[in-house]
Amino acid sequence: MANSILIITSQTYPSAAGDGRSAFFLAKELHKRGVVCDILSLETKEEKVLDRVFYIQNPSIFYIRYYNKTLASKTITRILLFLFLLWHIKRYNTWLIYGKTLGNRIALILGKITSKKTIFRPTLWGYDDLHTLTKKSLFNKNTYRLATGFWSLNPFITETILKIGVERNRIFESPQGVGTNFTPPQLGEKEKLRKKLSIPNNKTVVTMVGHVIKRKGFPEIFNLFEGIDNFYLIVVGTNSPSPSERLFSHYEEMQTITNIGQRLIGPNIQFTGKVEDVSEYLKASDIFLHASTREGFPPNSLNEAMSIGLPCLVKEIVGIPQQDYSNAIMVYNDEKDFIAKINLLIQDNQQRSELSINATDFARRHLNLEIIAGNLVTFINSI
Repeated sequence: MANSILIITSQTYPSAAGDGRSAFFLAKELHKRGVVCDILSLETKEEKVLDRVFYIQNPSIFYIRYYNKTLASKTITRILLFLFLLWHIKRYNTWLIYGKTLGNRIALILGKITSKKTIFRPTLWGYDDLHTLTKKSLFNKNTYRLATGFWSLNPFITETILKIGVERNRIFESPQGVGTNFTPPQLGEKEKLRKKLSIPNNKTVVTMVGHVIKRKGFPEIFNLFEGIDNFYLIVVGTNSPSPSERLFSHYEEMQTITNIGQRLIGPNIQFTGKVEDVSEYLKASDIFLHASTREGFPPNSLNEAMSIGLPCLVKEIVGIPQQDYSNAIMVYNDEKDFIAKINLLIQDNQQRSELSINATDFARRHLNLEIIAGNLVTFINSI
């Protein structure tokens, strides 16, 4: 039985990273179901976490030091991860590995040797999908095939797993679920949140969620708003990291992007910085915009926006299963298409309402974390 799971991930709550937050809420939901589920995460010397152990009705988050400056220092982290797994070898019967976390191959090899169930979950297309990980390495191909099972977010990732010789019954294909705080706003809640968050009431509010980096579509997306009227753009995400944050290496890039946005859009743009409760900004919005160039589709931010009932405009990227999402989101494929569709959503309340209804229905049927957690347990028990 899948009654003791360790999630291995590079970051988790309180980090704003989507995969880390997903791991946290999954652990919370699994424990509600009576499954022991803890998290093993990495922490740099500079990162200062006020509460090193977060209790989720008993499960804990454990940290090992993340030395990331040199190859030699990364080897130390791999050794620490190996020792942690070895020390707790009897505590968990399943290891759920989130993507290319440092030491992920060590976990797969050790899991095979010690007869643990190991589930590998790719997180980002072009980074840790199985095609990218194995295309130039027979060693990697054989190592990742050691996994007992795989969690695939979409059919495109599933195909990369199948192509390395993995049987389909070893693949759990499912989006990541959404926490219970992401629900449509109650009557009057949007207006109250706009007042609280200093968001104007007389404009159509378009919200983007993600670190202010190039992979998220910045700063190119700012240029596309030129000539568009009656909008207010909110960018929810880190744009000025402190030296203690892992994202500090992107500080100059983020500051440059922020300055470009402020110069091009002026008073009609708001950068929130790191936000603890993203749901408040989503509930105060009219449209969700996702402009990333690469993701593990569907990303956490899109799932949360759909669960809140926002009409979503999404850049076409690898991983979007068009048939499943055709009525739930609106996809754009180039600048001209973006301009036409953002203007349509801003000007047409009926179109926004239809997309909102479809998004909410899709989230209810496919993004319910309680259902996904239950399906995951069933899958683990079957392999």
